[in-house]
Amino acid sequence: MDLAPLGEIVCWIGGAAVWVFANLGAPILTGAVAGFAVPLAFRWESTPGEVRQHNREAMDLNEDFRRFMSDLGRQVQGTFRRLESEKRVAEIKANIQDEEPPLFDRLEHIGEKYRWEREAKEAMDDALWRYRDEALRKRGRFLALAESESKRHERRRRSRNSYPTLAISQEARQALDSWRSRPNPFAEFDGDEDRLLADFDPTGTEFDLLPLETDQGLTWDAAKQAILAADR
Repeated sequence: MDLAPLGEIVCWIGGAAVWVFANLGAPILTGAVAGFAVPLAFRWESTPGEVRQHNREAMDLNEDFRRFMSDLGRQVQGTFRRLESEKRVAEIKANIQDEEPPLFDRLEHIGEKYRWEREAKEAMDDALWRYRDEALRKRGRFLALAESESKRHERRRRSRNSYPTLAISQEARQALDSWRSRPNPFAEFDGDEDRLLADFDPTGTEFDLLPLETDQGLTWDAAKQAILAADR
């Protein structure tokens, strides 16, 4: 049997296979490797920039929070200054009189005193509600930043020891405490409360906000743990 034609066929198939790989296989393989390696390299290259961007956003959250608390504190103080000014004017009018004011005037003054207290407590309550809502928004944004990062971001942060936090300032904490309880500037009679207390503190049931009122603040690690706990 003549095997020469069979050998020629085998050689032809081998040559065709070499041509196919050289012209099609190599580019396909190269494209597959590039399709995997290039995005991976891009992600690693973009990691430092993403960490810096998230740090800037965390700083902006803290600065925006500081301004919010400062503005809110000025509004509450403005309400108290107005009410205390009304009280001083009423006292001056009462002292000008040569004799004890009529019963009607005394009752009117008592009614004014309770109005001042009521308006003052309303300002305290409103400030606490507004703080609660803003704090929840800020915390949610901070958690979203932490959730958006992966292990490569964590390695970058660990190598730089770069971890942002979210907290309110010492001044803001003092203002917050004064919205919950403060000396009563309108107390006049025996039995009057010597302190004004908020009727309802909505932050009392928001335990997730407690870290914001500490020196340490809400840490990056605590934010990560809160995300994991929410996913369970």
